[in-house]
Amino acid sequence: MYNLIVNPTANNNKASKVIKKVSKYLKNQAVEFLVYFSENSEDITNITKKLCKDGEREFIVVGGDGTLNHFINGLIDPSKTNIGIVPAGKHNHFARYLNLPKKPIDAIKNILENPTIKVDYLKCNQYRALNLVSCGAIEMAENKFLTQSKDSKMSRRKILNNTLKTFEGISLAIEADNLKQKDTLYTACAVCNGGFYGDNVYVSPLSNMHDGLANVVTIDYNDATQVKKDYKITRSGKHIYKNPTSNSWSAQVKVTAKQPFDTMIDGEIYQFDTLEINVIAKGLNIYTKPRY
Repeated sequence: MYNLIVNPTANNNKASKVIKKVSKYLKNQAVEFLVYFSENSEDITNITKKLCKDGEREFIVVGGDGTLNHFINGLIDPSKTNIGIVPAGKHNHFARYLNLPKKPIDAIKNILENPTIKVDYLKCNQYRALNLVSCGAIEMAENKFLTQSKDSKMSRRKILNNTLKTFEGISLAIEADNLKQKDTLYTACAVCNGGFYGDNVYVSPLSNMHDGLANVVTIDYNDATQVKKDYKITRSGKHIYKNPTSNSWSAQVKVTAKQPFDTMIDGEIYQFDTLEINVIAKGLNIYTKPRY
């Protein structure tokens, strides 16, 4: 039996419409399933954890990247769980990078008609991540947006633009297989399993979710006037072929700073002074056609 984990508010309530189509199709196909609606992000994790404790191993997640992130962080043993994905978020970066069908019925057919493939994921401190772990100007702007007062009406884009104009770099020490830097100023640092994050920023075009390695992408900081240009180039993915960007691949990455810094894990903002990131090779079982 399939357990459908649904975030009904994903993408301005789009998931609520998607689950109606999906449920009707599954019922017509005589497929056994139960639907679990979440009320908030924490609820997704708790529902998943309880179902795993009850011995459930078959899941279909209906939502976006945030829903997926909270879902995998509720899994007791990801390697023993089979996961189907019906994209219903705003960007659906993880589904996009795996070339999963966008339309709900096509996504369900993809789940029912195919075996699982094994996909890497990241373990960052106590959290799991599907796409990436990142820090820098964009993460600082996102934290400002999320923590602004209720009376403030500044948009996410306005706050990002203001942050990019005044950003003074983030001082980090990074240790990876082919990268050792101490107290270096960066505009951005991203440890990537997937390729996209945020507002369709194509941070890691060379990522491969099947190779057991993370792509460590860093952009050195020069001055505030360059940061906005760097951001525009990053959106297209062309930054990886230009200075001052560097790329390396590693199964383990450590990022440290002298004070806590804003960190994005699959769209969720946290604060850490140390990131211990490990690639869990082939740790997830995703229903889809083999594509690599």
